[in-house]
Amino acid sequence: MSALRLAVVGGGHLGRIHAKLAKSNEQFEVVAVADPCPRSRKLVEEQLGLPTVSDYRQLLGQCQAAIVAPPTVAHYEVASTLLRAGVHCLVEKPLASSADQAQRLVQIAHSHGRVLQTGHVERFNPT
Repeated sequence: MSALRLAVVGGGHLGRIHAKLAKSNEQFEVVAVADPCPRSRKLVEEQLGLPTVSDYRQLLGQCQAAIVAPPTVAHYEVASTLLRAGVHCLVEKPLASSADQAQRLVQIAHSHGRVLQTGHVERFNPT
């Protein structure tokens, strides 16, 4: 089975953690980390050795799935664009800025036959 081509949107603290873990897992091929901030991209490149882009839309057509970890205010725009382009999404919590946006994301994912998950990963960490 070939590796899942994965993009990470958001090169901040959580995005870098996701990218690092995905890079270390042979089930994934990290295509790139997208972040508009040059400083964040530089950190990703230097710390993780992964390619970066300034706009996540540059990765459309290159990835099968994405981890969406930008600031919360961008979750809906990013996830809805990716889902409509046929990309499965794991969205960091909260899923969106409002319940209405979250419900719309679920509808978009359903209508495009894509997987949409919320990243509640901390609940699986031992205390």
